[in-house]
Amino acid sequence: MPSLTKTLRTVALVGCAMLLSGCFHMRARHVLRYYGDSDTGWYQLRFPDGLVEENKLQEMLAKFRKFSRPTARTTGGRTIIEDLSGAASMEYMYDQYKCTDSPQPDFVDCRFVLEVTEEVGRMDGWSLAWEVELQPRMRVLTSNHAAVRREGNRDILVWSFDGNKVSQATVAFVVRVPRA
Repeated sequence: MPSLTKTLRTVALVGCAMLLSGCFHMRARHVLRYYGDSDTGWYQLRFPDGLVEENKLQEMLAKFRKFSRPTARTTGGRTIIEDLSGAASMEYMYDQYKCTDSPQPDFVDCRFVLEVTEEVGRMDGWSLAWEVELQPRMRVLTSNHAAVRREGNRDILVWSFDGNKVSQATVAFVVRVPRA
């Protein structure tokens, strides 16, 4: 799993950043499910049109197809790669993802880390908006989230990074997850 994640990060973030002379924006929601069930969610990447060669775009889409059903489109001078279906296996978007047995019976502790690369961090105008939706009975053990929003009976952890204000970004958290 780490090799796929590293490849996706390299292709999606570093690859775009090196080819772009404009802004890179990513929005995503990861719906964390009970251990044993597949995580779900959606993502959207935006960058200026025409700055990614067609073969690179196809390579990126092939990588994303391993865990989602991406589409690519252009609108208003931007290329958009997205899977807004809510069915993307979002655990594969992270640089690090690992679950280990918890000291609490019938639970596992899952650690997730996503880092914006130095190349993207040096760009002007990039942004990352990331959300993680927790299910009932899940407990955050550690996290660097900026805010928590409540939707119904679920907590949403929120990260937001603006490349005009910061040059690095990390989404990192550990959640105690019940077994399915």
